[in-house]
Amino acid sequence: GIPLRNSSDAQIHNRDSDGFILNLPVIEGCLLGDGSLKVYNKKSSICKASFQKKNIHHDHVMFVANQIFTKNPEDRIKKSGNKVNGKFYSYFCLSSYKYKSLRDLYDKWYPDWNNQKKIIPEDLNVSAEMLLHMFLDDGSSHQRRKESKTKQIVITLSTQCFEKENQEMFIDKVKSKFGLQMSVNATGDGTGWRVQIPQSQTPLFYEIIGPPPVESLAYKWK
Repeated sequence: GIPLRNSSDAQIHNRDSDGFILNLPVIEGCLLGDGSLKVYNKKSSICKASFQKKNIHHDHVMFVANQIFTKNPEDRIKKSGNKVNGKFYSYFCLSSYKYKSLRDLYDKWYPDWNNQKKIIPEDLNVSAEMLLHMFLDDGSSHQRRKESKTKQIVITLSTQCFEKENQEMFIDKVKSKFGLQMSVNATGDGTGWRVQIPQSQTPLFYEIIGPPPVESLAYKWK
């Protein structure tokens, strides 16, 4: 009467040892940025998915790890790098084990109808924590007219990997939840479209996401 495990279950039956928790605001905030979900065999319905993210700043990666692993989060971070044009660039990589819950999330963010290319799901539950992680990953801030007596800060979110209509759906959700007005503008280099927060809305955005949680990225808060 003992149920049999399939090969995938047999490999991961003890992987709760890292204390992984499906913290959706954190994980989906990273997916809106440079985080990703990986599946070894996309055609297999039983193949689980893992969460991965990279950044050059250890405190940023550690901040994320602390919110999705309850046991020894530092063990899930490895230092790596690659060589570009003869110069070596190092970074820190966070990676989870494979989980069924992450596979369910993968199927939403990387649907078959889009050939497993990442999208923003229409049922996304927007939150302040999600916007914070999105900004930490792919957000930038620029001060216009530095000689001005008033701060003129424009924030850009590098969302070029998503289709324009997908981004417009996302900013409508943000406006409905927080009253924050954002726009989707064409990039100057012709690589696509990205979300921009006008200077009039910047104070509200900073109020929503709160103060900088890691020292290495505090410069984004102007």
